[in-house]
Amino acid sequence: MTNILLGIIAAAVVVIAIAQVAFLLAAYRAGAEAQALVKRLDADIKPLLAQVRAIADEVARTSALATVQAQRIDEMTSRVAGLVEEATATVSREMLAPLRDGLAFVRGLLGAVAGIRRARPARRDGPEFPDSPD
Repeated sequence: MTNILLGIIAAAVVVIAIAQVAFLLAAYRAGAEAQALVKRLDADIKPLLAQVRAIADEVARTSALATVQAQRIDEMTSRVAGLVEEATATVSREMLAPLRDGLAFVRGLLGAVAGIRRARPARRDGPEFPDSPD
């Protein structure tokens, strides 16, 4: 009976050894497939990462150019505002001041004419006729 038990134990040990070898082979295959998948993903992702880096570099360059353009627009706007202000002051000084002086002269002239009219005796509308015989 001990020989039978030893035979059963030996058979069980062989079955366990075969199962462990099968498990190790399956684990090795799974590891190899995982490693191949990682290599494939690495090969696929590297170009994408390079494109993302290129896009980020282009965005940074475009942002820098936009900043420079915004500064130029700000400077140009400031210059135009200064020129408009200067032109307005020139128009006011060179054109409006003489017009105001001319308007003051015309008002003074109209005041003088009104004063002369008030100083003259009132005129009658029609000639006076002596009583005529009818």
